[in-house]
Amino acid sequence: MRALIATAALLAFSLTTLQALAQTADEERAREAAAIITRDGTVEQYCGQDDSPALPGFTDAETEAACDIIANADED
Repeated sequence: MRALIATAALLAFSLTTLQALAQTADEERAREAAAIITRDGTVEQYCGQDDSPALPGFTDAETEAACDIIANADED
């Protein structure tokens, strides 16, 4: 029984670690996209409207997160 509980705890820990790593990777991609959008001066093109296209090479979610990063930076 202890072995089963230990295995379940290890699996839960592993899943949590993988989720944290994935989130970190997503955040890094969003920061990279934000830097490209800002550098290229294409904020209006990629962040101007709800139906703006994704930055080439990035997903819609990564581009949207990049736009959030840019918007939050503008508020500071």
